[in-house]
Amino acid sequence: MTATGIDPRSGQSSVQVQALIDAAVGNPLVLEVFPARGGSAAVGASVIYLMRLPRVVTPMTLSWAEYFCSVAAGNVAVGLMTTTDAFETEAQALAATYTRVAHTGAVAAAGVNVHQRLTFAAPYNYLPDTNLWVAFGGDTGTLQVGRAASVGALFTRRADAIIKSAGYSSGIPSTLTTLAAAGAFQPYLAVG
Repeated sequence: MTATGIDPRSGQSSVQVQALIDAAVGNPLVLEVFPARGGSAAVGASVIYLMRLPRVVTPMTLSWAEYFCSVAAGNVAVGLMTTTDAFETEAQALAATYTRVAHTGAVAAAGVNVHQRLTFAAPYNYLPDTNLWVAFGGDTGTLQVGRAASVGALFTRRADAIIKSAGYSSGIPSTLTTLAAAGAFQPYLAVG
């Protein structure tokens, strides 16, 4: 495959080169909250787990989310959230207001030790310089999902999710506020 627009003498960075390649092949990237799964954990009933996604350098259309279902029970939902509030410190992140920009709606959890892919109601165009967060929730405490391996703190600066207790009600709400300091873990998620 050749990528047009790349001149090795131009001094383009590897990020710029990758952006040109991604544009040429339709940006086949998948954003994972964590690159490795580290076992399973029960989610809190009606708790929403909120985790920041990495930024992108070229626009990317997100149309699905996938989690690892260890033991199916009840319903699950995934949403994409943005905020214009400051979130550089944990206190700021907890006080911020997050607005839903895409969601899957409530879907029955399915399978045992399988990846379950959920489709967003409408695709979301993830643009560079956007602060995007993924929210995951379920309506029962007997649902068990894959949790991120401890390497996750390297990617998000923390090894657990910030959470919203009693936030899940038939899906991810349109806004999230008044978040708690930490969940016990971060669910293993990917979006694409």
